Amino acid sequence: MTMGRKRTTAALAQKLPENIIVDILFKLPARSLSRFRLLSRKYLSLLQSPDFITAHARDSCLNRAGVLVLAESISGKKEALFLPPVIPPDNNSNGTSIEPVKKNGFTDFPLPFLKGYSEFGEEPKLRYAGSFNGLVCLIHHRWGEYWVLWNPATSQFSFAPPPILPQRDCFCNGARPHRVIAGFGYDSAVGDYKSVRVSWWTEDGGGVQVEVLSWAKRSWTEIQDRSLDTILTVKRQGSWSFQNLPVATSNGGVYWMDTGTGMVLCFKLHDEKLEWISTPDDAAAAASWSVLRTINVWKGSLAMFVLPVQDSLLSVWLFDEGESSWSTLLTIPLQGSPCIPEAIWRVNGERLFLLYVNCIACDSTGGARLKLPFHVISRAFEFAETLVPIPGS
Repeated sequence: MTMGRKRTTAALAQKLPENIIVDILFKLPARSLSRFRLLSRKYLSLLQSPDFITAHARDSCLNRAGVLVLAESISGKKEALFLPPVIPPDNNSNGTSIEPVKKNGFTDFPLPFLKGYSEFGEEPKLRYAGSFNGLVCLIHHRWGEYWVLWNPATSQFSFAPPPILPQRDCFCNGARPHRVIAGFGYDSAVGDYKSVRVSWWTEDGGGVQVEVLSWAKRSWTEIQDRSLDTILTVKRQGSWSFQNLPVATSNGGVYWMDTGTGMVLCFKLHDEKLEWISTPDDAAAAASWSVLRTINVWKGSLAMFVLPVQDSLLSVWLFDEGESSWSTLLTIPLQGSPCIPEAIWRVNGERLFLLYVNCIACDSTGGARLKLPFHVISRAFEFAETLVPIPGS
């Protein structure tokens, strides 16, 4: 924005009633709001106000949520692309061909934290750990040693202090956890964002160990609970095969799904307890490979996508955390070969779009088909732009 345009915008803003200005700002995406910080100290103060940030985030998550795609290009470059709930007309195809996504109307988010990984001396192997209120948590390395919290809309990011367990002598001597799952979410009871790391150890006596990171305090705590081993071994014999798709909901839970049984493991961030959730009835045939399943978020709640292999009817189930029960939200007839989608989101207020791992997004009615400019999708999840700052940074 040039100096002349800044002066013109500031002059016009002074003539508008303050409540109208606030209402206009309230409806703008977080990227656009960043420009208003330069207009005056008054706007800067408003945009940094906790009340405005909280209200704007709530409205964005309810009314402007789309899908954020973490992917790699053909050249191997890591990218992030936001697919909004409104797709411009020139990005709609007639369904007879697969149209490449034009950048107009879609948002490329830079990944500024990648340079910070150069100290590790290797190409960052990023894994998704969760997202909430416009903040995205990623980990580097399969053991979950390095964590970063990132706001794509504001480009702010911060690295977490190292977890407790890697500092133990056994880890330094070459011992590693047999398996690590990681998650991230928001504990509304204390107003703190938290990360959780669950490790299965085969050395140092074995067992299961859970660590929780408070982003506000920037410190890890190991959960001392002797029942953890029982919780994670009573449901199944043999090794676990957790889907590396953690889900954080608006009710303070972080979830993982065991691909072998369809059972869902939940970690309650406030109580800091692990518990199991049964599979929806229609997905109960989980012991066989006759049903495809994945979990994701639908408007802030835990959702499971269920697709029988011999069927072309995808069912979307929502979990009621208060009642601890599942209910069918909708069913979607799929076109072509049955394949479980990575994410589902509503476009232009009515149509449902389904995003697949092959980088194709399809209208649920078999209409518009869009080709995303990626080689492979590593994760796609519900996302809304917010001004939420990185806690503790």
